[in-house]
Amino acid sequence: MASAGCCGPCSADRAKRCPRSPSDRSGVVRGAWGSGPMDNDDAADFVSEVGRLDGADRTAAVRAALTAAVAEDDYLDADIGSVAVAAAALVAGGEYDGLGELAEQALVRVLGDDSELAQLWAERADDNPWPAEIAELRQALSS
Repeated sequence: MASAGCCGPCSADRAKRCPRSPSDRSGVVRGAWGSGPMDNDDAADFVSEVGRLDGADRTAAVRAALTAAVAEDDYLDADIGSVAVAAAALVAGGEYDGLGELAEQALVRVLGDDSELAQLWAERADDNPWPAEIAELRQALSS
């Protein structure tokens, strides 16, 4: 069971390492209530779906979300990017061994010039918290 404030699928012992950020920030992209990796409609739906799965199915869903972003050759839509960021946050939480490199690749893709999510966040004012959130997530993946 997840601890309070966790994104859901993390186990209680790993939840304290979950990179999920509080959702109390203002001035966000549409469908989002904060700049954290789980703070938008697409990510919340994905995390809820993953939370209903067991074992290998859970890992397969996270892998599929990351792969969808990495494999996109054209413009990366915000919904795919948001789900990939949420999947990367789950990987950084520690329950998905062997997916760290794929999660990093997905984040690089989401940060690219041809990513709707990156473009939407770039439209924010100078106080844009999203790049710092992604940097924090990348740091969590590398540790």
